[in-house]
Amino acid sequence: MDIQNEVNPPKYHLELERGRAFPRTVVVKVVTHTDADDTHFRWRDNAPLDARFDLASMIGNDNGQFKWGQSAFGMSSRNITVTQDGATQANYLNGELLDLFGNWQKSRINLDEKLTINEYVDQGTGETYHRLMINKSTLNKADKRKLVLCFDGTAGKFSGTQNTNVVKLVELLKKDDPSQQMIYYQVYL
Repeated sequence: MDIQNEVNPPKYHLELERGRAFPRTVVVKVVTHTDADDTHFRWRDNAPLDARFDLASMIGNDNGQFKWGQSAFGMSSRNITVTQDGATQANYLNGELLDLFGNWQKSRINLDEKLTINEYVDQGTGETYHRLMINKSTLNKADKRKLVLCFDGTAGKFSGTQNTNVVKLVELLKKDDPSQQMIYYQVYL
């Protein structure tokens, strides 16, 4: 299946779908306004996930605020809803998230900033269908993720052939960009 291009479809709205895995997965599905609007989108019958997207895979909790480029906000949330702005027709994720002090904070994030409906061609049938997905033009603008490793007992070996698996992992991670290389502090007790 190739993603062909982003389409500029007629306005749709998103609806929260509460499944068995909620709140670990927070899925929204495309719902059109009327039956007439439904003809603008063509969903594959054997691909029900095309009209759905798991928000928890791309949105996280940043100290009580929704944030793109993270994940798993559902585990520290409550009162999750999806609404549509009356003036702009933009789809918003609303809810309360725990901050670092254990307090509930109201938060809202515009889903249309990153989600879009794209056309793709099924290579098996040659048919064109639609899929709700991350907007390709925003992928490069995604927030960088950070990985923080805390480890102990590395046997004091940080070069050569006797490195531990943790050290080997860190060596692989730090080779991409010299400006973001690991800083190592040796603590003696």
